[in-house]
Amino acid sequence: MLIVFCDGIGKSTKVYAEAEYSLKKYYAQAQIYAWGLNKSGIEIDACSLVFINRDGTYDPDVWTYTFPYSEQFAQGMWNRLESIWSRLQNGETVEAFAKEPECFNCKVFEENNA
Repeated sequence: MLIVFCDGIGKSTKVYAEAEYSLKKYYAQAQIYAWGLNKSGIEIDACSLVFINRDGTYDPDVWTYTFPYSEQFAQGMWNRLESIWSRLQNGETVEAFAKEPECFNCKVFEENNA
């Protein structure tokens, strides 16, 4: 499943790449939460992300994105997590993992390796 949040701008600058990555991360996180709720007996059909501009004072300062819940996507993300965790527990390092072409070092990673 390909998810494009910042259509056409996601690859133009590091700022937009970071924003697109954050949206994908939140999308996956919401899907996994919905998967857990569904497994506990609470039926979820859709998820929403809501972003509020910290200095916002008007309705346009609130951005929402609602999307259908996908058990297949959530299960795939959970399986990926388990695979990564297993590899790390078996001694592999983060550097051994393949990176996405537009991947960049996270600030935490840069700070810890400075």
